[in-house]
Amino acid sequence: MAGVVAAGRDFVDTPVVSGMPTVGSGGSFTQIRMANARVGWVFGDGILQTTDGGLTWHTYAHAGAGVVDMAVANGQVAIVSTAGACDGQTCAGDLQVQIAPVDATAATTPAATVAGSGFVGASLAWWKGQLFVSPVPADGTGGVVTASADGKTTPVDVGCAAHSRAQIVAPSSGDTLLAVCEDGAAAGSAYFSVRRSGDGGATWSAADGSPLRLANAGVTAFAATDGDHIVAVSGGSPDVHGTLTTTADGGATWSTPTDPALPDTGWGWVGAPGPNWFYLVPFDGTKGFYWSHDKGATWAWTGMS
Repeated sequence: MAGVVAAGRDFVDTPVVSGMPTVGSGGSFTQIRMANARVGWVFGDGILQTTDGGLTWHTYAHAGAGVVDMAVANGQVAIVSTAGACDGQTCAGDLQVQIAPVDATAATTPAATVAGSGFVGASLAWWKGQLFVSPVPADGTGGVVTASADGKTTPVDVGCAAHSRAQIVAPSSGDTLLAVCEDGAAAGSAYFSVRRSGDGGATWSAADGSPLRLANAGVTAFAATDGDHIVAVSGGSPDVHGTLTTTADGGATWSTPTDPALPDTGWGWVGAPGPNWFYLVPFDGTKGFYWSHDKGATWAWTGMS
């Protein structure tokens, strides 16, 4: 992003990882997804599937090699992997995207290809039956696409500025689809802007208000319960720590709650599993999470033994 100028700020070539699941190195599995009490997957350097609630696991065949994200909705699982292996930092080759039935024991459907020379990661978002893929290319090129079960992709222009990466954020309720544009980084801060669509991603408009500013700690994540209530987090660095900030007006204004307290290395992930709920996970791997049942207004801690 060298040379990008926006809103009076000169941005330098400082990497920002937007909503990216951690890529795994050889033999590792970094994340889990459950479709129901019986069927689920762990993934990273490949995929293992359980069909008995985790009692046993088997290799789950799929296109590509290293798996960077999976998402489940409406009886379907989406998988995004790379053609080459992952080394814990980047994954080589193009992205491969598949959509398969949840009850299948392997992904045998056609794979859609997102071309590139390597990726830092990618995220998937289901929205009203449509799958959006938000790549994070290693070379800074590329953009959001939709992918279908027949192996086709369609570019999606959310209206970000030139050189700005985009990530789709699918709220857990309502009819407004969101996107976050990565507008640059400087002096330890990363800047973002929110885009909104009321027609499933066909057209987009900018949210009014000031840009979203997060500490550029290395990893960012975004979640929304609806078109107005969004939580943005960053984390991964003991030096700049991270940020937790919320909006209740669709990104027009942002505020930082005093509780919960900011962990030393900030936040690793935020999700919105329901119309009023957020879950918030510290970056440092502490066994527990914060939750909010009032759209991010207040938070409570749940520890895990």
